[in-house]
Amino acid sequence: MEEQIHVFTNHDEVKEIFIQLVDSLSVIGLYDKTIQYNIQINLDELKIIVTEKKKKIEIHSETDYFNLKESILFNKQLSYINFSNVILFKDKIENAYQILSLNKESHLLIEGMGKLTIFNANDDNNKADNKYILEVRNLKKYFPLQKNVFGKARAYLRAVDNVTFGVEKGKTIGVVGESGCGKTTLGRTILKLYDITGGKVFFEGNDITDYKKNEMRKLRTSMQLIFQDPYSSLPPRMTIGSIIEEAVKVHKIVPKDQIKSHVQAIMKQCGLQPQYYDRYPHEFSGGQRQRICIARALAVNPKLVICDEPVSALDVSIQAQIINLLKELQTKLDLTYVFISHDLSVVKYITNDIIVMYLGNMMEMADTEEIFKNPMHPYTQALFSAVPIPNPDAKMNRIVLEGDIPSPVNPPRGCKFHTRCAKCMDVCKVVEPEFMEISTGHHVACHLYNSSIMKNLTEYQNIYETIRLEEERKNTEENIKDPLKILFLNVSQFLVQTCSNKDEIEFIVKLDGNKICVSVKNVEEDKDYVIENEDDLDKMVHDFLDKNYLSTNKVSPIQSEEQIYEIYDQAKNDNEYVYHIYRSTEDNEIVEIANHDDNIDDLDDESIDNTHESNKNGHVKRKKNKKVLIPVKKKK
Repeated sequence: MEEQIHVFTNHDEVKEIFIQLVDSLSVIGLYDKTIQYNIQINLDELKIIVTEKKKKIEIHSETDYFNLKESILFNKQLSYINFSNVILFKDKIENAYQILSLNKESHLLIEGMGKLTIFNANDDNNKADNKYILEVRNLKKYFPLQKNVFGKARAYLRAVDNVTFGVEKGKTIGVVGESGCGKTTLGRTILKLYDITGGKVFFEGNDITDYKKNEMRKLRTSMQLIFQDPYSSLPPRMTIGSIIEEAVKVHKIVPKDQIKSHVQAIMKQCGLQPQYYDRYPHEFSGGQRQRICIARALAVNPKLVICDEPVSALDVSIQAQIINLLKELQTKLDLTYVFISHDLSVVKYITNDIIVMYLGNMMEMADTEEIFKNPMHPYTQALFSAVPIPNPDAKMNRIVLEGDIPSPVNPPRGCKFHTRCAKCMDVCKVVEPEFMEISTGHHVACHLYNSSIMKNLTEYQNIYETIRLEEERKNTEENIKDPLKILFLNVSQFLVQTCSNKDEIEFIVKLDGNKICVSVKNVEEDKDYVIENEDDLDKMVHDFLDKNYLSTNKVSPIQSEEQIYEIYDQAKNDNEYVYHIYRSTEDNEIVEIANHDDNIDDLDDESIDNTHESNKNGHVKRKKNKKVLIPVKKKK
């Protein structure tokens, strides 16, 4: 007898399954950050519509929901995933249901990291806010790195990711952050010197996102850029007058007979003497060259100027002159600036608002006075703690960040800053923080200020633990796919254990195709072994037992698996790669001593006071006063 399926009969049943469905997909998104589902509700027909990659699935019952969830788990190979009874995203989901139930055309986009975005058909997303001269919405710029045989990108460098802000006419907004955080790319993408990957840019109320080159050419007079380096941005074979007047001629700013007087007037405004008109860039100092760059940008009468670290290459005294000049010109000409810098003292002096960026994302945005008085994000607090205080008696509470910025090609899961954050929680490792308005005009992307997140920390801890186990399982499965890799691990662990039992013994190991070659040194009789399978390893183990090299045949995991796998990958890609295992005076370690330029047969017993030692992360670093073998070049 077939089981009877109970279809939805009222709105409450639809709402209950909608909440479960969206929460389940959001939790799956914590495991797989590549997911993207589009959800719609049709209460007239009592159904939920799920779209993934143009494939539509209609849910009319609880059974349909369970079938969809099991199918997704199977396809994503998520065998250990757990769903709690607590709805982690309840507030957001209920808000989404209210909007979607009122309008069949509205939909909810579910993305990885638990990101939920509601698109309301009643909202005109293409309409600009007239109070801003420049408005940026969810701007993205990804650079493709690797492509498949069909030319499709397989990996991207996410230089700018979901940046949103607006600048009022005559105001200045500052963009700060460490080197490599995407500041310059943001400025160039706004000007469309780089193609926009996603999001929108509005200028004077017009959407310029899809403007072609000819359309942007008309806007170039209104949007200008001051480059970072005043030395390389000026053509060395052109006179100053020719450099400044070039754009004036192209865009026909003034009649031909007035070009020289127009240029000289701009030069005077920027503090340049008329006699400089016929001189060349190499005849000027750094500060004077930057004034020339500013004059070139202002010669076409722009309304918006992107200042890309305009004073970073200048001395402090010259910096003050250029900053004062920019402020004076802004007052006279009613200019709007986007000021990019890593010098927080300069930014504090010239800006009205500040954006703090990290790895392409916005961490915090607020009024300049507010953000300096009350920095809320841990990254902003660390950044601002580095600002020197002009008081020799005052003590600085410096917050030192450990580690380097992660790769924008493969950013960490969850909050991108969690790998360096002293206040990191488990939820930070799985859920991307929402950019929220904490107080009027003060926006922060941090879970510490999200009450709904903080109420369910235990649930997120459980999810983080299951994600960790899931990743370990997948890594194990990946290694099992290569039996030689597992054999290489077992052989290496066994040789390290042997070194811990016998003082003088040394091993030189090389990967030769599908064989592992082991040379035993510093024993009564040097011997070579060729290991192709577990049986060969067993024979070597019993041989070592017979020769009293060790007392037990049980292999204990002494060495880091990650480091052994790293050595295996290098040896697999290089037929001449060898490495040496020996007994250290302090501990047991695997040491790489030869590369593709060396040959295993040419190693002698000379020694140097220099070696490699494993650090906590399984990487390799130099350490003195250790005896190792050194490679000798092959004799011709």
